[in-house]
Amino acid sequence: MWIPGTPAEVEDAAARGDLEETHTFDAKASLPSPKKNHDLAVDVDAMTVDGGSLLYGLGEDENQRLTVLSPVELAGAPERIAQVVETSISEPPFIRIRTLPLSGDATKGYVVVLVPQSPRAPHQVISGSDMRYYGRGAKGNRVLSEAEVAALYGRRERWQVDRDALLREELARAPDIDPQLGYLLTFARPVVPDDSMIERVAASGGELLELLMKGARAWGEVRADRYGQRYDPDFRNAIHTWRRGVAGWSISTYREADDSPRDTAKLELDFDGTGHFFCGRVVDTMSTGFGSGTRVLFETILAGNLASFFGAMGALYEAAAYVGQVDVGMALTGIEGTLPYGIHHWDENAFSGPPPQRTARVTAAEMRDDPKGFALSLIRRFLDATRGTTYSPFEET
Repeated sequence: MWIPGTPAEVEDAAARGDLEETHTFDAKASLPSPKKNHDLAVDVDAMTVDGGSLLYGLGEDENQRLTVLSPVELAGAPERIAQVVETSISEPPFIRIRTLPLSGDATKGYVVVLVPQSPRAPHQVISGSDMRYYGRGAKGNRVLSEAEVAALYGRRERWQVDRDALLREELARAPDIDPQLGYLLTFARPVVPDDSMIERVAASGGELLELLMKGARAWGEVRADRYGQRYDPDFRNAIHTWRRGVAGWSISTYREADDSPRDTAKLELDFDGTGHFFCGRVVDTMSTGFGSGTRVLFETILAGNLASFFGAMGALYEAAAYVGQVDVGMALTGIEGTLPYGIHHWDENAFSGPPPQRTARVTAAEMRDDPKGFALSLIRRFLDATRGTTYSPFEET
């Protein structure tokens, strides 16, 4: 799937003359007229089976090569595309729309419609009394046969997941309970699985580590507490990688042979792009000085590592050109009776209640673009409950 990110990429591809329409890419010189919204709906619907991208603003020459630049008016284009998809396809598929304005005239440019492979395919075109299902051939759209539609309904059923059940499986992966500690466990799983995802983006553990750390370190910083902004463990400091046999890779702040949950922030990455994250010290027991024996919650360790995990996974999905949705779950263990570390008077605000557990479905782009905001959306209620007021452990920007 080709996904241009700038006008220059479109222009360079047109100049080379080697860009071709495929079953995952289609280009049009212009958006259809309003009277032909049905055609736009068919173009999007056809891409939902295997995923792909549509580019508006690039047409064919007399030899049917995609070399003719034809920038379109950008005003209102994303809104119109979204409305057509919402009203002309049942059920409306998830899409993303990007505009690429020209540097010399920002009112014109190119429109890219990203259509992830849909776990809910087949989708039915319902405009113009069509009521048919579409897919892509090698060079264009085609009507799906009855057998193909039936097969896609079977795929839809196979791909359905229970996020709560996935979170329970994640909890079962945790090390034995240490009464002095509290753990963070979380997962991110592409809605559409792809067993070759990791192998496509990294040929070695070193390449994979570099990619993940770039994403993990991109979100910013936590608030300074009494010891500043440093915290431990911090997944951004991971330097150890090893293969998990045929399952995938591990990336950790601690070595494989050592058993030290207190020092560990670890990502176990499956080859299909599923990430399992563990942090062994969101809660610890004060051992000396004032408050000795008090179990405290390190909000910065929790929030920072959660944001780093989502940033790392977002970077992975971007490198793999995965633009679909991701199922996510998060759970904390061992937090009953804990007190927020940032509160100096440890005689109030002890946490009570069921351990926090959250699941959600988010786009890969949201994880990449705002890992801090997404992390906070999962833990905000819990943090507010421990403090009795609205609180963010992240540094203001």
